[in-house]
Amino acid sequence: MVTILPDTDTGWATAALAALTISALLLLQGSSPTGSGGDGGAAMSDDAPSCRICLAGAEEGRLFRPCRCRGTMAWVHPQCLNEWRAVSANARSFFRCDQCGYEYRVRRTRVAEALQREQVVWAVAVALFGALVLVGALVLDGAEQRLYGKAGWQPRAWFAWWGWRADRLVAGALLPGGLGLARAALQKLRRATAAGMGAGGAIMLLSLGNVCLDVDVHLSPALLLLSLLFTFGHVVEDVRYVAKGFLARFGEVVLEYGV
Repeated sequence: MVTILPDTDTGWATAALAALTISALLLLQGSSPTGSGGDGGAAMSDDAPSCRICLAGAEEGRLFRPCRCRGTMAWVHPQCLNEWRAVSANARSFFRCDQCGYEYRVRRTRVAEALQREQVVWAVAVALFGALVLVGALVLDGAEQRLYGKAGWQPRAWFAWWGWRADRLVAGALLPGGLGLARAALQKLRRATAAGMGAGGAIMLLSLGNVCLDVDVHLSPALLLLSLLFTFGHVVEDVRYVAKGFLARFGEVVLEYGV
């Protein structure tokens, strides 16, 4: 018969020591740094801050908090935020966060004062428009005479003051005017494509353009004036858009939230 219980004092002492040893080993295994520490290290690695726009980390540049957003939306690269502010379709995104609505705290540079003035935008737009007219006057030599014949104009017979300078001005205006008509046609083509007309809409617009070129269409001074106004309006918008981009990149520095 085998006795499994100790029947002496030494046996009881040995059994108690073995039980304590096994309990101690089990406790140490349950609280081992290998199990919890390994998971903790992975969690810390997973929770490393990353840019909410490009999703890259600090290896791509400095990360900072520009607003009250928390969690994965808290951090962003300064260059990513500036690009988003410049190209966002929402005008309010330039001044405040789209998520939490916090208005960015910015430090303005000297460039910002000039870029934010509407007078500067209009002055640059007028200069660019004048440059287009000058290029047209130099390049489109004799184009105004073809326009006179096609439109049935006789400006020198109608106005005593009309001379070669006025002819050069009309020739120069044909360049921005033509660019305006081309831009309007391109916009219509894009809208037709977006509306599902696809290739059919493109063919229709191209056919209309060929008809206007081949047929003796009587153009009016009002059409040229409207096309010039259309072009100038888009030049102003383009200059304002570029100024906005420069303002985001060089004119303002977004400060960190809470600093």
